Amino acid sequence: MTVAIAKPITGPELKAIHALWRQVSMGLGAGDSGLGAEQTERELRLGWISNVVSRPLATSKDLSNDEALKVIEAMKQETGQAWRSAGRGRRRQSKIQNQKSKISAAEATRIAELAADLWGERWNGLLAARLQERFRVPSPQSLAPAQARLLVEELLQRLAVRHIADRHQPPIPRVEIEAEKARLRRKYFSGGI
Repeated sequence: MTVAIAKPITGPELKAIHALWRQVSMGLGAGDSGLGAEQTERELRLGWISNVVSRPLATSKDLSNDEALKVIEAMKQETGQAWRSAGRGRRRQSKIQNQKSKISAAEATRIAELAADLWGERWNGLLAARLQERFRVPSPQSLAPAQARLLVEELLQRLAVRHIADRHQPPIPRVEIEAEKARLRRKYFSGGI
């Protein structure tokens, strides 16, 4: 009786998992400040990955090649971004934004209002440039829901810092920025995004 040994995770796959995790954790609200003292970034990542592969992991290096690909695909779906394996030659990159559902017109309008409040009269051109640079899409309506969440977090962060800087000298405490972001989130997105 021969037992097939699963091919281990490759270096490029491990790097991709760690790179994509940063975006996944931001989408989960676990970015820079969302972690509690009881759970480290590593524990949170391993828990999320363990949930995807349906088995406990001590380290990401315990993944098989097939499991790594499954995790990468789940992360791509979570973030709405494409990934291309390094070192595997030319491969077609899937255009996730064409496969994913788009945000509603109401959500796109709220993002535009947030950008207008942040950038003033120049908001349309600045938002279009930021969308093209970060997500390679022409308008908010082209964003996948995960991309919209990332954009909203970025815009809320910038606007919160601007509001606080008007009344407070730097450095601005993180707690104060998060409180201002929560206030702005209620103002613009009371129904959620």
